[in-house]
Amino acid sequence: MTLQAFETLVLIGLNDLLLKVDLPIFSPKSHAADPRQSDSESCSHMSSVSVRFFIITDDSEIFRVSINKFERLLKCSDEEKIERFAGQRVRVAEIGVRLENRKPIEVIRAIYYYLHFNEKGILDEDSLIKSRNIVSTAGISSIFIEKEQGNVINAQQEFAKRQRDHAVWWKPNMQLERNILDASIDEFKCKRL
Repeated sequence: MTLQAFETLVLIGLNDLLLKVDLPIFSPKSHAADPRQSDSESCSHMSSVSVRFFIITDDSEIFRVSINKFERLLKCSDEEKIERFAGQRVRVAEIGVRLENRKPIEVIRAIYYYLHFNEKGILDEDSLIKSRNIVSTAGISSIFIEKEQGNVINAQQEFAKRQRDHAVWWKPNMQLERNILDASIDEFKCKRL
């Protein structure tokens, strides 16, 4: 992943990452270590983290997008476009999962946000920049915002938080969220883009 793409992803979810999710870590099975295993047996598996991207249609159909394709989309160029979503605002789910031996075992983070595509099906760069700026402003500490001046209160951060919560982030209903989380650990079949 390029540094620019990584910065984009970080800024979309900047601050309140886990607060926005409103759900505990999702794990379909208990993965407690077996007390009968020796230390060498319990450490024989490889554990890592992966990010899964999903685009959700207006009909709540879930499409998985590979990391490489998503990275190309973030370049906002003709290199990668999805004509199916031309001229639309789509819902995206960015799900962090823990892997053991290359298999997803639990969700460790979930962020839901919108992306806008232009009439050619290319990610709208202006919209992406605007969303990043809103999230950044909403998450800036009050020490960086101008202080009160007399009877005037600077509510920039509060307005940005409201705008972020309505224009940048979205919240799935319980069934859709369950399907997305299950898809992220390969327990719900969805199509790939």
